[in-house]
Parts: sequence; C-alpha cells; structure tokens
Amino acid sequence: TCGGDLRDAKPRPLAKVSLSRLGAPSRHSSRSALAGRRRTASVDSLSPASVQLLAALALGGCQSGRQRLGVRRQAVLSPKSLPKHSMWGDVAVLPPQESSDAEASAKMLLQLSYVRSVALFQETGPQQGQRSLQYVAGDPCLETAYKECGLTFRIDLARRLSRLGKSQGSVSERERLRSLVRPGERVLVLGSGFGLTACILGAKTPCQEVIGVERNAVAHEYALVNIKANRLTGVVRCLHGDPSNDFLQPLGSFDRVCAFLPFRGANDEILSLAAVYGPAAKAVTPGGTLHLYAHETELEFENGGAEEAIRQLASVRGDGHVDLTWRGKVPRNSISPYVYRVGMDFRLT
Repeated sequence: TCGGDLRDAKPRPLAKVSLSRLGAPSRHSSRSALAGRRRTASVDSLSPASVQLLAALALGGCQSGRQRLGVRRQAVLSPKSLPKHSMWGDVAVLPPQESSDAEASAKMLLQLSYVRSVALFQETGPQQGQRSLQYVAGDPCLETAYKECGLTFRIDLARRLSRLGKSQGSVSERERLRSLVRPGERVLVLGSGFGLTACILGAKTPCQEVIGVERNAVAHEYALVNIKANRLTGVVRCLHGDPSNDFLQPLGSFDRVCAFLPFRGANDEILSLAAVYGPAAKAVTPGGTLHLYAHETELEFENGGAEEAIRQLASVRGDGHVDLTWRGKVPRNSISPYVYRVGMDFRLT
C-alpha cells in the first residue's frame, strides 16, 4: 500500500479525535453549544486537510506516504548519539579523521536544522597559517556568521581558521574584560583577529577608542568588514602589522592592553614571556593594565604563581612595579589533556 494511492490505504482506527488538537471549538470557547455532548468527533466531521494529515500519521512507517503529503519527519538525535564536532556559526567542524568516517558523520549532522554545512578540521603544521578546513558535505560555502553581544561577525573558515567563541579567551573572558573597562580608556588589542574582542569592547563599554593589531592579512580583511557592518567606524580601528616595538610606539600609550599573542616561534619553540609580551608591556601607560595569556599544565597552575612573569615584565618595564591582580583558567576547562589556557592581569606602575 505504500506505493499506491493514499486513498486506497487502510489507516488505523481514528474514530475519536480530540477537538482541541484539530482547531475545533473547545469547551472553554463554546460551552453552551457543546453542553451535553461528548467532546470528540468522527473522521467524517473533519476537514479534508485534517483527514489527510491523520491518515499519513496512521501509516506509521510508510515513508512514501509521508513524502506524498509533504510531511517531513526529522530524526530525533540525542547529543550522545552525535559525532564529536564543534559549531562555528552554522558550520559543523569535525576533528581530524578518515574521509569515509567524516562522510558518515556529516550525513548524521546534516539532519540537524541548525547545521548548514560540514567541514573537516586539518592541521598540517604547528603554525596557525598551516591549518585548514576541508569541505565534506552540505553547502560548499564555508563563509559563516558568528553572533555575540548583539554583534554579527563574518568569517570565511575556508580562508582563515578561527576558533570563534573559543578564540581570544572564550565568551566568559570577553564578558570579564567588558566589566573591567572604565570610561575614557584607550584599549589596545594585540592579535585582534577578525575584530571579535575589539568590536565587543568598542560597542559595549564606555571606552574612548579601541585599536586592534593583527599580522594575518585575511583576518585583518574581515576585521575591517566587521567594523563597518557593526557601525563601529570611528570607535574601533584595526591595523595590519606585527605587534613589535617599532609598530606600536607611534600609537602612543594605552590604559588597557589585551594581548592574544602566540608564544611559539617559527620552529615551534616556546618563546620567553618577555619576548612575546615585552612590546605590549611597554605600551601600557603607568597605572594601566596588561591582560596576557599562557599555557600551563594542571600541576603548573596549582603550584605556580606569577613570580616568573612578574620578573620578566619588570625587566622590560625597567623602573616601576608589576602587580598581579587576577589569575585564572580561560576557559575553565582544559584546551587539551591536562593543559589549560591561563589568563593573568597585571597592573603596571
């Protein structure tokens, strides 16, 4: 019967159907008209559209019957049954795996209404520029929109890989930074990427201005697009360049510097804190705040303070004091087995 005409199918008994579910008057709307009657109706009293819909549901497993009626039944997938993935806007990104496994995972994820496209994460080297995304299924366009704090950010994942909400310290870290900015502050964001933190601080805090510096040309291109799209021209500026002393010195001093900088060199060696954050520390006005981030193991986080960081920053600043005002995991969960991104706030006087 699944391949025949729906009118020839024999549905399950539907003698009694709740009136309220079919849009018929309820006992609350016409109590006097239905007084003394049973609040049910036979199939003969229903509209043709209602009979057609109920017949399709009664067919149960008859897939072709549902298709003839245009009734789309979306599979109910529990979070535990879904393959491991991360959502970057409306693009589901799978961790590195075989192509055959990725295709099977993509088929399952595309059943979700909020997934437009599925891509596979690939890391071909230690540097950020050597990361890439491979299209797997769905819409081949990997340009997506990410929304946070009422702002919309455009980013092409095929051209520039970004962890979106997890980049630049996570959503909770950006909320914390917003709460710290005071009226009239000049804010510098190093490693500003596609303008995420710079735009949020410029739009949602009483600062005077925000300047972002990004060395990646594609990320900087999207930063300019996002500044204009969110109508922040004049409040937020993003510059393309390397956050070195020569580049930062003409910009003047800042009340607050947020430094999202890589601490590994070209050969994957770990750079000293003074080498990475020295130019950022020099850009902080006396009495200002430097926000920096590093990777630490669980043991290092529990046993460590910030003595070494204070010593290296003090050597860069010369005269004056360096005081630790906050230290915590950003985000709170590990970013890899037993490794955390740790944020530190320093007041430089």
